Amino acid sequence: MHPNPASDKISITFSNSSKPFTLEVYNNTALKLVDMSGIGSLDLITSSWPRGLYSFVLTQNGNALVKKVVIL
Repeated sequence: MHPNPASDKISITFSNSSKPFTLEVYNNTALKLVDMSGIGSLDLITSSWPRGLYSFVLTQNGNALVKKVVIL
């Protein structure tokens, strides 16, 4: 996942690109902003998001990973 911090977009790529994944994004008040799925990689446009700290929850094969991302 890069860049971090970001302003316009976040790129997400999985090393196990043939398996589906889900992405949930929460703002600092725990409001879910994104709930989507994909395979391999995706670009998420963040240019309209307010500045702040966001939690990205990535799940693949039943394993969840939480990453904090700063939007400038």
